[in-house]
Amino acid sequence: MNLNHHNQSHLLKRLPELKLPYDNIHKKVFSDLYVIIPKGKKHIVWFTYFQDKRVCIFIEVVLGGQKQIKEMFIVPQSFEKKLVLGTLFFGTVFNIDNKKYFSIENIHYYKGKNIENNNEEYKLLLVKNILANELKSCFLTNKGICMAMPIIESNFENCIEISKILPYSIYSIQNRNLHSKNSNYSSTLFKQFDNELKERIFLVKPQIQNDLYDLYYYVNNTLEIFDIAYIPDFKTSTLMNNIFRTIKENINLDALEESDDEEEFENINEDKFVNLNKCVKMECIFNKKFNKYVPIKIAENGKVCNNRDLK
Repeated sequence: MNLNHHNQSHLLKRLPELKLPYDNIHKKVFSDLYVIIPKGKKHIVWFTYFQDKRVCIFIEVVLGGQKQIKEMFIVPQSFEKKLVLGTLFFGTVFNIDNKKYFSIENIHYYKGKNIENNNEEYKLLLVKNILANELKSCFLTNKGICMAMPIIESNFENCIEISKILPYSIYSIQNRNLHSKNSNYSSTLFKQFDNELKERIFLVKPQIQNDLYDLYYYVNNTLEIFDIAYIPDFKTSTLMNNIFRTIKENINLDALEESDDEEEFENINEDKFVNLNKCVKMECIFNKKFNKYVPIKIAENGKVCNNRDLK
């Protein structure tokens, strides 16, 4: 439920002053913890009273020199009633499959008590306890927002690999230290490590087994196998068969009822329907879920990628 200007003004007069965090963008910094921050809009989430009701209010904020409030709206949530004594989170709203989620990246007040000066370990454990005992991570309506903690790892490289296969876009990897009380974090933008998500040209060669294709790239001017292509659906399978294999069914559905001619019947070689010597340059896109490249079409122009392109 959106709030009108009058209601927003009334509520904002009651909103406590907060030390909202900001990111210092750096390359990798050694830390105790690495937090995967989704790409999305920043919000304050406030559990409070409104018109004698216990409510959860989302407040969209624009960070920077002049912090601005863009929008305020109430979202139905199932929570322990004492949270409305004044509990405030900060984090990111993002989407997965047309559903909204809120990544709880910091907590500023808990039941009316300012906890901004507590260290990182205390706040993380507190949020974990709230989610376990005082707040349900669920959708109460079709327009609900599910709250959860972000993914946290103790290894930076693990964060990179996990970020590549998540079903949502990543903004940065945030560095945190357990005993620090500073909420201004150092972060590394994920796009620095996101080259794998771009289209690449590979040299593609078939294996005997259907839907298995090797992807080749250059390493120091020598062609080497990079990986096996991912064939996700019938359309891609048909595309590849038309390029590398002789399969009647791909050309004519009536062939399903036709008998093999005598020459095909007598040929018992496993590779009789596939040209194992054929190599074709193909454009491929990266599938984040399966961490593999999918061939999409023959590359008329462009060069086969190399190991430097994939760093």
